[in-house]
Amino acid sequence: ANPVLAPLRQKIYARSTLFPLADTLIDRHKSQVVAQLAGAIRNRQQVRLLRYYSANSNTVSDRLVEPHGFSDDYSQLTLYEPATDSVKTFKVQRIEAVELLDTPQTRPPAEAP
Repeated sequence: ANPVLAPLRQKIYARSTLFPLADTLIDRHKSQVVAQLAGAIRNRQQVRLLRYYSANSNTVSDRLVEPHGFSDDYSQLTLYEPATDSVKTFKVQRIEAVELLDTPQTRPPAEAP
């Protein structure tokens, strides 16, 4: 009943390790990508985003990244990209596939620049 509780619950959920059940997402491709990235976030491991389309450079390339978290609606992924030594936000829809790597993250979320 308290109007302050709803925003607090949303913030806690967004920051928690709870991820939506991938099968319940409407887009099956997106659900598979989200499920793989959620596992990598939990395990703090690097991944390779295969055939990621960058609207900025209008190119398609594979990217070695360290995923940190999702936006509230799981449409965007915040990650650290070692090649550029920067934290970026990528659109999940533009990721064609994810390759999970056995390599641990070099800069977990608290250490990213």
